[in-house]
Amino acid sequence: IAVEKFSSGIESLDFNDSNKSARTINAFVEANTNRMIKDFIKPQMLNSDTRLVLVNAIYFKGTWKYQFNKLATRNGDFHINETVKNRVEYMTIKKCFDYGELDGLDAKALEIKYADSNFSFLIILPNSRSGLLALEGKIENYKLNDITSQMRLTTCSVTIPKFKAEFEIDLESVLKTLGMAEMFDTKSANFTDLLEANEQLYVSDVIHKAIIEVNEEGSEAAAATEKKVKVCCSGRRIPNYTIFRVDHAFLFHIIDKESNTIIFSGRGENLKTQTN
Repeated sequence: IAVEKFSSGIESLDFNDSNKSARTINAFVEANTNRMIKDFIKPQMLNSDTRLVLVNAIYFKGTWKYQFNKLATRNGDFHINETVKNRVEYMTIKKCFDYGELDGLDAKALEIKYADSNFSFLIILPNSRSGLLALEGKIENYKLNDITSQMRLTTCSVTIPKFKAEFEIDLESVLKTLGMAEMFDTKSANFTDLLEANEQLYVSDVIHKAIIEVNEEGSEAAAATEKKVKVCCSGRRIPNYTIFRVDHAFLFHIIDKESNTIIFSGRGENLKTQTN
């Protein structure tokens, strides 16, 4: 049932050998996330009492509809607050994007589409360098459509930092808060239809890790088929453009445009140039 209903992979492991079990799980996660997520499970998370580990690993790397030119990438300052700043790599492009000034949020927003998909990348940038906390408080009362309905197709000079964001959480406390505590209980958990076992099964860990990388790259097909468009939004050339420079902390969402839902959210803060 786990395979049929949830597209899950199942493998029998000897959790007494925590190092071997962790290596097996980590190899599966690494292979299914394009080698971006490594060492997901720590051996100390497994022991002789472990009966079931559910692993949810998400890897997302989108291909822009309009590629950023790597030759235009430059170093610049990213402001952590009004006084502290880090050096980051900035990508730049001038194209037509959905853009809006959100007076109610004291912020502005820009949407960058991904190629050959219904997904897009929405950046919400507070007007103040130290405005992220206030933005997060206000945006709780907003629906996605409240933001996107204020955006219009606009010629923009866009400068955004290259960044890589990772997020990891043990979902046990979250799921218990949502009323799913029973599956963690050694006596009341009921997984009789999930696996074949003669003993009482329960969930010991639910680990979630997400990773997103934002850079200039696009697929070869997208690069080959991209046209050099000099006219935007109408049938005439538009000399003026809006500057959208993301040089301080911001929020971002990956949106499924077809269903108008958010599938991934995060914040870009304390960014700095990645070192290999």
